[in-house]
Amino acid sequence: MPQHQRLALPGRQSLERVDRYAGRLRRAWVTGVPLARVVAITFTAGRQKIFSGDPNIGCFARRARYADALDAGQVLPPAKNPGDMHTVVTDSTVDGVLIALFLLLVAVVIVNAAVVCVRAIRVPGPLPVTEGEVLLTGLRYTAAGCVSAEPAAPAAACARSRASRRARITQPTGTAAENSHHCTA
Repeated sequence: MPQHQRLALPGRQSLERVDRYAGRLRRAWVTGVPLARVVAITFTAGRQKIFSGDPNIGCFARRARYADALDAGQVLPPAKNPGDMHTVVTDSTVDGVLIALFLLLVAVVIVNAAVVCVRAIRVPGPLPVTEGEVLLTGLRYTAAGCVSAEPAAPAAACARSRASRRARITQPTGTAAENSHHCTA
């Protein structure tokens, strides 16, 4: 199963959730159709990699083929020695188990999103928000990346920081802690 299929699925699923949260049911097909396609492809490929009897496709079929050959004292290509045969057997087992685990996790994400979508359809209005409140810290961020609690301080602090950074670049001395840069005022 290609890596991009495994990585794209949760992204599409979260887009579907956002559409449902916003109450845009009439546009749910925009994410629903590609999601259904990716799910069908991902689960078909995963099923084939796990359950196929062809050793060129199925992980467990490859494992069985190489384990049987190893028990018979044979060395199958591309392995060159019994150690390589053990590696193929182990790698095929790990691949099959990981694919099954990933498919299970994808199924959990899909079921969870389906439950949230059904709730969003049944509840009139937006669903309640479960995130915590915003915590204002008073810190300010500048373009130079410096942090300050006072409005006027960042410019002076960043100027000092730039000068010290130039000095460190031309004369690197001291420990890593002394050379690290923290711009706070």
